[in-house]
Amino acid sequence: MLSWLQHLLTLYMSYNVIAWALLAFYCTKHPEVQEHIIDWFKTIEKADWKNFYELKKDFPSCSLIGDDRVVFNIKENSYRIIVRFSFNYKRVMVKFFGTHAEYDKVNAKTIEPII
Repeated sequence: MLSWLQHLLTLYMSYNVIAWALLAFYCTKHPEVQEHIIDWFKTIEKADWKNFYELKKDFPSCSLIGDDRVVFNIKENSYRIIVRFSFNYKRVMVKFFGTHAEYDKVNAKTIEPII
């Protein structure tokens, strides 16, 4: 059986998730979220979304926040992932991962601290 990191690497190779290492880092920092991140990756891996509305069918609680950025609620809204989608090229760039409290301290559109 693959370890969670090997699984993330396998998914990265097949889907072009950019900055997946941020998620791998957080999985070591917050082991309670590993299973949820892997489930998120598995859904992305098999998807063929053409736009945000198709994505929303698989992730009803996600939100579009502008500039093709989408916020996902992970582990019953305890964590948040912000990614930028390129639906045409099937690329997902991870911009932010953190707890809900950490998310509240950044501007989701720019990923800069809120002062």
